[in-house]
Amino acid sequence: MNTCVPLTLDQVFCLYAKSALVDVVFVLVVVIVALTTCPSSSFNPPTSSVASMSSEVLVFIDDKGKPANIPDCATIIKQCFELGPGQATATNISGVRITLEKSSDHDVSHIWVKYGDNVNMGEARTQHFVAQYLQHKNSPAVRAPRLYLAFTWNDCGFIVSEYIYGQECETTPMLPSLPPL
Repeated sequence: MNTCVPLTLDQVFCLYAKSALVDVVFVLVVVIVALTTCPSSSFNPPTSSVASMSSEVLVFIDDKGKPANIPDCATIIKQCFELGPGQATATNISGVRITLEKSSDHDVSHIWVKYGDNVNMGEARTQHFVAQYLQHKNSPAVRAPRLYLAFTWNDCGFIVSEYIYGQECETTPMLPSLPPL
């Protein structure tokens, strides 16, 4: 007689903890579920003045352990709309890298902010979960940026995360060059 024993999510994770490939698959499944369940639309910047901050800012995630030099929401909103158009490319239409001043080794020199009316807090929660999961597993095969802050203003979502230095995909070959046969 077969009996089913319910497992907690932690027990399921432990069963697969030894394989980096499973980590990759897990992250992909979480991302695919998030992307297919989150509505998307084209980005339209808010028409009201950023300086006046007439709309309420609703904070959904605020990492208490984030670096001390992460700016407040009003500063982030202002920087996004000032820097965003100058950093837009064919592959980046809704993100901006913001340079910060470092006053200690615990501060960061840059943050990445994804913003727009197609950025929602379900996406932020998914990124936050995946980053925490991978950090807990100490998985070297897959890396997700740490999420510092997620909030909405007007109909616009903002996800503030760790900036990970690397090469852009459009300038980096996806596969290594193979020697001729």
